[in-house]
Amino acid sequence: MAEILRLPQFSEEQDSAVVLNWLKKEGEAIKKGEAILEIETEKSVMELEAENDGILLYIKVPRGEVKVNDILGVIGQSGENAIDLLKQVESKDKKKIDKASGMDIIRLPRLSDEMEEALILNWKVGIGDKLQKGDVIAEVETDKAVIEIDSFREGTILYKHPETSQKIKVGTIIMIVGEEGAPYEQLLES
Repeated sequence: MAEILRLPQFSEEQDSAVVLNWLKKEGEAIKKGEAILEIETEKSVMELEAENDGILLYIKVPRGEVKVNDILGVIGQSGENAIDLLKQVESKDKKKIDKASGMDIIRLPRLSDEMEEALILNWKVGIGDKLQKGDVIAEVETDKAVIEIDSFREGTILYKHPETSQKIKVGTIIMIVGEEGAPYEQLLES
């Protein structure tokens, strides 16, 4: 099944990056873990790797600036229709953005180039708390260290990811901040 390739968030303060160069062309086979494009953030130039085997069906952004979670392209199997999938996903994305007015999503940031997942050890804040920029929101354990995550957002905490004994992937929504009583539930739907 075709999947959308999006710009991941490599750090909490990152909100955009620049697509410099695709290392693969449309129609080329891709192996899991293989570098498929080069991107530049404020801090470095890095390669984005494929999460699964497949074929690069479509490149939406050949070069230029993109925001975190923007669609970069589509990876799938031969014969799959990338354009139809893009239309469906973009329609869903627009509905979510419309309903998310005034709310900020905080995702588990990539704290190192190799980091793919982490374990939330404990929260330093709770639902309903007023969050300020710089507040420590959680302690997470990566494969290398225990790290505190600071907030770069302000507002009332509407949602926080439940503490679990299982690791969660980079990019997972860990918190939603906004005005008290805002309808954040739509942001959690896939």
